[in-house]
Amino acid sequence: MPTNFRRKSSTTANSFKPIPKTPGETAFAGRFLRQKSLTNGGPDYIIYLACLLKFCASEVVTVYVLDLQQLFNQEGFRQEIDYQADFTQLDVNGQCPFREPVRIHGTLQNEAQIVTMSLTVDADCFTQCDRCTTDITEHLSIPMDHTLVLDVNRDQDVDQYIVVPDKKLDLEALASEDLLLNMPSKFLCSEDCKGLCPTCGKNLNDGPCDCEKEVDPRLAALANLKLDEE
Repeated sequence: MPTNFRRKSSTTANSFKPIPKTPGETAFAGRFLRQKSLTNGGPDYIIYLACLLKFCASEVVTVYVLDLQQLFNQEGFRQEIDYQADFTQLDVNGQCPFREPVRIHGTLQNEAQIVTMSLTVDADCFTQCDRCTTDITEHLSIPMDHTLVLDVNRDQDVDQYIVVPDKKLDLEALASEDLLLNMPSKFLCSEDCKGLCPTCGKNLNDGPCDCEKEVDPRLAALANLKLDEE
């Protein structure tokens, strides 16, 4: 398995490595940190970074490369996208949750020689509840809103753009990135999920268990107090 994830066609960069070096890699890392609002060293940062690096090291074969020649050459041109992607091999925290085709749909349009992308990634994520471990299916609808340019100036904010110098875009690679960036940090079967008993492991959504509740030792003395009856 390669140590770096490499795209067949250049989009934001030629490759992704754990430490971003090219403008495109810096852009992706910047989007990742900004969208998650994470700080270096925090637990969520570590989880997502580990997931990200595992993805970057995965052997992902992409097959849908967009030819953007007409889009960039014809001002006002609009292209409709409706594509079914196979992400069954996309590894997320040791699991491959996208068992069914992922739909990528929307439009790309040339506006003043800049191509704006307004796409949506619709995917069913087969995973487990983080509290009770019950199997669940979570539908994800992830926006893919980007601005595509042929090049950028040094004084421009690189992470605001997807640079496509050869007018080609690997759509599946970009959709995979956006899925990882926008996946929830926690999946729940319901907001009021009671989770598992820490002692016997019973699913408390099915009813209480027979385990005795532990009493805080600081309050144990209060259990022996008797209140005078009036």
